[in-house]
Amino acid sequence: MIKDLETFMHSRLSVALALVVSLACLTGCSGSSSDASGATLSTCAGAEANALCLEACNLGCGSGVTCDVSEIAQNEIIIMRFSQDIDPLSVNSATVQFHNANGEQPVGQYIVDGALVQFIPEVLIIGGQSFFGFRAAETYTMTLPGGPDEVNSLRSTAGDP
Repeated sequence: MIKDLETFMHSRLSVALALVVSLACLTGCSGSSSDASGATLSTCAGAEANALCLEACNLGCGSGVTCDVSEIAQNEIIIMRFSQDIDPLSVNSATVQFHNANGEQPVGQYIVDGALVQFIPEVLIIGGQSFFGFRAAETYTMTLPGGPDEVNSLRSTAGDP
């Protein structure tokens, strides 16, 4: 099962990544305040041999540390690295969920390259005005549902949830 974030209700993994989107702040892995949610990742140590784990992401998340980045740009690409290659057919807005307090999801697409999954926000220019995947001054939550019985779960190329 995905053993990447604190287990929430046995089969659901959730991390509230207080992603306050700001055009002026282009942050990466360092130099940000701690996530107000206190969400942490677990290591794959001691997990089943076929456990699918989130090993790192550009939000400052990684084996046993807090997701440090709390402010991102509206067009920030979110990059996650897993312990196994990911089945591209399992990656969608139901298996990697971003939403704000109103339940709205950012517009974008997912790209899979082996063990890397990227969410690339869509950037549109209409009538000279730019629109981005993430909205300015919004807080987003990222959820990765997981567990052996979870239908909407990322899967490795070997089929491990």
